Amino acid sequence: GAVSAAGIDRVVFGTPDPSAGCCGSVYAIPEDPAFGRMVICDGPLLADRCRAVLDTFFTGRRNEKAGNISREETVLAESRKEEQHG
Repeated sequence: GAVSAAGIDRVVFGTPDPSAGCCGSVYAIPEDPAFGRMVICDGPLLADRCRAVLDTFFTGRRNEKAGNISREETVLAESRKEEQHG
């Protein structure tokens, strides 16, 4: 809804979210006329790489919340993972 309200013409996304995605996965908010304007929704773009970045980030956040690792260790792990995907 915010994308439509902001007047954005096009959204490009990296990887779909099969459980909660609203740009074509579960629902298509940008294409719903109820929001007043149509928004072009393109993707996925670099889906495997984007999924790896998201997985690394959220795994680190879960480990931080569980007290398994510190924020600094999470940032270091994310950095190493990004270097591998280059």
